[in-house]
Amino acid sequence: MKTIVALTVLVGLATTALAYSTEHDDLDIAAIVADKNELQKFIDCFTEKAPCTKLTQDFKTKLPEVVREACEKCNPTQKQKLKIFLDGLNEKFPEEYNALKKQFDPTGKLFEALNAALAKA
Repeated sequence: MKTIVALTVLVGLATTALAYSTEHDDLDIAAIVADKNELQKFIDCFTEKAPCTKLTQDFKTKLPEVVREACEKCNPTQKQKLKIFLDGLNEKFPEEYNALKKQFDPTGKLFEALNAALAKA
């Protein structure tokens, strides 16, 4: 019986480690993308042109792994929000979008996989 309980706890811990926190899943990313000033705050944080807020820092911290792993640990909501964010960034700030791609994907291969994963969301 102790073995079953121990295995259940380990599986629960492993599952938790394989997913991102849902802390920001209720964030209205469409409103951020619609507001160029708010979107600029994310860009400035990511490119270290301005200090980060707690929110922008949370995203900046996770972004390298998200790009590297093609959002593998993202839930469907997170994938949809990231797609909205990246599409909005590309539409409104194409130069910054391309700079961000170069910053997090110097080889140009990772964003291709990320975009493919997000297209399925």
